[in-house]
Amino acid sequence: VFVPLAALRDPALLLQTLAEALGAESALPSDIAARVGSKRTRVVIDNLEQLLPEAALAIAAVVAAAPELRLLVTSREALRIQAEEQFDLLPLTLEEAVALFLARASSVRPGLECTATVEELCQRLDRIPLAVELAAARAKTLSPEALLDRMGARLDLLRGPRDADARHATLRATIAWSYDLLDENERRLFARLSLFPAGCTLDNAEDVLAAGLVEIESLHDKSLLRTRTDPDGTDRFWMHEMIREFAAERLADEGQEAELRHAQAAAFIRLGEVANLAWNEGEFRQWQPHLVAPELDNVRSVLAWSLEHDPESGLEVAAALEAFWVVREPTEGAAWLGRLLDAAANGDELLRAGGLLALAGTLDIFGDHDGAARHYAESLAIVERVGSLLQTATIHFRVAANLINRGDADGVAPAMLERSLEDARALGSRTLEAEALSYLSRCAWRDGEHDRAVELMGASATIVHDLGWTWWECGCEASLAEFERERGRLDAAESHARAALTLALALEDRMSAVFSVAELALQAVERGDAGTAGRLWGAIEAEVASAPIGQWERHRDEIEAKVLSVEGPEFERARVEGRLLTLSAAAELPERAVQTDP
Repeated sequence: VFVPLAALRDPALLLQTLAEALGAESALPSDIAARVGSKRTRVVIDNLEQLLPEAALAIAAVVAAAPELRLLVTSREALRIQAEEQFDLLPLTLEEAVALFLARASSVRPGLECTATVEELCQRLDRIPLAVELAAARAKTLSPEALLDRMGARLDLLRGPRDADARHATLRATIAWSYDLLDENERRLFARLSLFPAGCTLDNAEDVLAAGLVEIESLHDKSLLRTRTDPDGTDRFWMHEMIREFAAERLADEGQEAELRHAQAAAFIRLGEVANLAWNEGEFRQWQPHLVAPELDNVRSVLAWSLEHDPESGLEVAAALEAFWVVREPTEGAAWLGRLLDAAANGDELLRAGGLLALAGTLDIFGDHDGAARHYAESLAIVERVGSLLQTATIHFRVAANLINRGDADGVAPAMLERSLEDARALGSRTLEAEALSYLSRCAWRDGEHDRAVELMGASATIVHDLGWTWWECGCEASLAEFERERGRLDAAESHARAALTLALALEDRMSAVFSVAELALQAVERGDAGTAGRLWGAIEAEVASAPIGQWERHRDEIEAKVLSVEGPEFERARVEGRLLTLSAAAELPERAVQTDP
């Protein structure tokens, strides 16, 4: 028996409607039970949500009175009664969504096939059946490419046929049906959750949105929120993108976005402090960029808002995450920092100095050393005027390191680094001491003092290992691998290169991982091991093809010329094999190293 309730508004009429559908004498649970008797009876009750919570008690009474009655109830909100078994309707798989789109669209636009555009369209529709069907209905006049181009207006763009139920006529109407059933507090929280495109933790919901667990659970029960668990075990509440788009419109109507964005920015600044990612004057504290990674889309959202409305607030957020940009996203970090610095040109001087330093660091890490030099100089000029001694010494080191990166044509870097080393020891900064030793090592190697170079780099590696600064230790190991290879000590070189690769993989630092594998490939060339060289080089080619990698393009030609000097069928067969492998598999390391914080 099918009992549709979309038009029913009075919960008191639910049992009467059910009784009429079953042919019972009255709406009393006992009479409905008598009608069912001992015969297994199945009833589908559709669209119960607008009759809750009152209807839940009526359903519970009927189920208790009629054990043979089986009710399949569709609702956007759980009934929350003892006899209930909940079945969450998940989105379609991508394959299912594409098949549905093509099946429906073929009736109005024959000849459509599965393409990358169709797949992306279904993904952007959150693989929700109704959304896919409404998009397919538009296929007569709009190609999949045109539909994808117009996805920003999807709430009104996607319409059903004239005879569709009013609730399903557009995506907007479908979402509005659920929104209209919310109370005032739920509507306010629903709108504010749109600030978190990557989803919202309970802590952020409480701190930024002043939300309570009761409201969060209610929106979840009403299917307007979903839950996922981050790798660290943190629960995160998120919305389908179409629902979040509707919620963002309600937030704009509320008129309190600025206040909430400032609270959100403050939360991310605190996150940078907890994760120890900001420029600071103290001794090194363990970087934890993995804490920021799940929030990256949320950070992007607040930075984009800040660019237009409060660039100084955005600059404070971006500068607070300096080490995250350097380790994980240098290209993107440089883009945000550059735009925010331009927009906040007349802001707080020390904040500007920190932003310039962070920008210079991200530029240096992916190879724009000349651009980095300009920003280091401007940051130093500010800090020498209003900063501390340690801040000044830190930037002096960065300037000297940048000179090395640019070739140090005038040969002034070693003296600057010696001064940085003296300052570090005078100020008691083990971090700065390790940095200065590392770059003094590079100077010594350049000047032919190879034993001293290895000694200085080893000293730097020892300090940062004791401090727990894994990212810098990774760089030291990579440098030692190169030194030892060039001295002909291939076993030692391989040991250092594998140590560097293990650390890079644990840090999810793609650039360092690629350079470490390249070092192993160069060592294989030195040994005459064509198979290993080919396998490693193939894996590098596959990794680089997936996304750009920092400084790799600057050094690729030089490394590639050496590796490709190994010719022959063994190299080429292994190269093809390597293109199917991850870097860790090609190097015969465990696929996933234990998480290590840089």
